[in-house]
Amino acid sequence: MTSTHRSTRAARKSLARRLDEADLGFDTSVLELRLARDAGNVALLSALAEAYTRQKRYADGLALDQQLVAHAPTEPVFRYNLACSLVLTGDLDGACDALLESFRLGYRDLEHMEQDADLRRLRKDARYAELLERLARITRDNGN
Repeated sequence: MTSTHRSTRAARKSLARRLDEADLGFDTSVLELRLARDAGNVALLSALAEAYTRQKRYADGLALDQQLVAHAPTEPVFRYNLACSLVLTGDLDGACDALLESFRLGYRDLEHMEQDADLRRLRKDARYAELLERLARITRDNGN
């Protein structure tokens, strides 16, 4: 491959990345405007929390995940997403607690948890092995 082809390929990748970022920024702006008009809309809160995380606006995503848990404290997916935000903001103890609670509430997608990039930092931590043992006990004790 010639240097011209390499630089053209690199330029295309760079452009594609910038377009994706612009699209996400636009999506985030639209979600923020809609949420300003409908502050209690759980679907909007959830979508915006995800958009913030994709933009690496982890503190903003965490704040929305906390709102979602406050709105629906027994929703296991909201607890799971809160755990992800806690990992991304550096609170591994809080993340472990949120993951345990998500499993107590019925979350069972361990395969997703093992692959989720948001949890990468936790999986590298010594607490993760203990967490897996506790999750297995919860699953076993609840009969599923």
